[in-house]
Amino acid sequence: MSSSSIWNYIPTNDASGVSRWFFTQLYTEDVVAVVRADHPLTDRFNAQDAGQFPLMLPPPGAVIGSLVRSYLRSIAMDHVTPAYETVSLAFGRRILLDTDAIWFISRGVIAKELSEGSLKALSLNAPMMAGPVGISLRETTHRHSELTAMVTALQQAASKDACL
Repeated sequence: MSSSSIWNYIPTNDASGVSRWFFTQLYTEDVVAVVRADHPLTDRFNAQDAGQFPLMLPPPGAVIGSLVRSYLRSIAMDHVTPAYETVSLAFGRRILLDTDAIWFISRGVIAKELSEGSLKALSLNAPMMAGPVGISLRETTHRHSELTAMVTALQQAASKDACL
C-alpha cells in the first residue's frame, strides 16, 4: 500500500481485546459543526452558545473523533458529554432534523444536505479542523488482486480530485 498508510488499533470484544486495522488515507476533508437549516444558532459556533444545545460527536474510535475532542478542549468544552455519538448519515440527519443538536462530522458525509439547504454548517473559526478520509481493512483481510485494484483505483480517483 502507499506511504500514507497507518495502523489503527480499535478495541473489540475478541479474546485479545484488540483488533488491528490497516488504514489508507485517500484525502483530507474539513470537519464541520452542522445543524438543521432553521436552528437557533445562525452562522457561528461558539462555546457559550453551543453549551445550550445537545452535541453529537464522532465515537472515540472514529478517525476524526480525537480531532473533534481536541478542538472542544481548545475552546474549554472538554467537560461536555455528547448526547449522541455517530458518524452515520441516516442517524445523524434524523437527529439533526428532529432536535436542536449540533453534529461534528466530515463535510463530505453531509455534502448533499448542505447543498440542498436542509442542513447548514456553522463557522468554527478553526482552519485546522480537517481529518483523513480513507479505507480501513482488518489486518486479517486477504489482500486479493480485486481488493488491491479497488484500493489503487480509489487512491487514483482521490489524487485526481485533489488536483482539480
